Amino acid sequence: EGAGIDKIYFFNLVDQEALKGSERQHPLSEYIHEKNVWFQNEEGPFEFTHTLNKPLKILAIWISIDGDDTKSSFETSLSEIKLETP
Repeated sequence: EGAGIDKIYFFNLVDQEALKGSERQHPLSEYIHEKNVWFQNEEGPFEFTHTLNKPLKILAIWISIDGDDTKSSFETSLSEIKLETP
């Protein structure tokens, strides 16, 4: 009690434009909240920015490439992550 995390936020990149902007509480955990903030369906370099509606206390950043459900595979290189405060 009084320790641990309050929520886990996932800010997702989706490959279907209709999914962009949607959000949900994950059905398997009350702690996980997902928001689809970026759309990209082409290969190649890309850059994205996202501004939060309100400041969040951040404990960690988790980068996840997930293709389990679709049996997809990915090759990904991350060149920079920048967190800025106002």
